[in-house]
Amino acid sequence: MKTILISKSGSHKVDINKDESARVLILQIKNLIKPLVVDINLNGTNSNADIFNCFVGHQDIAQNLDIKINHNAHYTRANFCAKGIMKDHSKANFTGLIKVKRGSQNTDSFLEHRTLMLSDNAEISPIPSLQIDANEVRASHAATISNINEEDLFTLMSRGLNKLEAKNILIKSFLNDVIIKLPSNWQMKVLKLIS
Repeated sequence: MKTILISKSGSHKVDINKDESARVLILQIKNLIKPLVVDINLNGTNSNADIFNCFVGHQDIAQNLDIKINHNAHYTRANFCAKGIMKDHSKANFTGLIKVKRGSQNTDSFLEHRTLMLSDNAEISPIPSLQIDANEVRASHAATISNINEEDLFTLMSRGLNKLEAKNILIKSFLNDVIIKLPSNWQMKVLKLIS
């Protein structure tokens, strides 16, 4: 399995051919002048992609991610998981498209985008979508925007943690399944920003 790391703005194209698998890791922690555009092309039978996006909106930075997962052959599989936090006065836009080309039967694709809001002044606009031109496919998407659960916060505080410690544990727990996929130097950057 090949691993591709993406952290700079601009356009990025990932081609996955017959019987290949790829892990694509996307990190967004900076103010990006240009939008980050990622095209994942599943070009051959039995091509697979696992895509993980970790984003941290902080201060007054602006982030834009436009991802397209193109199923160009039959028996392809893709899973996109984005998780991030928005705090301070940050702003972010996310557009995600699963596109299944005509004749790309037995495709399996899922796109999820989850955001934890830590500020009333932060903004995020997630727009997941599907374009299906084949039958015999399984494709779906999900997007959620939530706040820290007050009951979870209370439970941790009742165990002796102060509010900041409890909040940090909940944030790290929320992001954990994408953070653990990142290289260790990226993990340290994310953990520093969320503490």
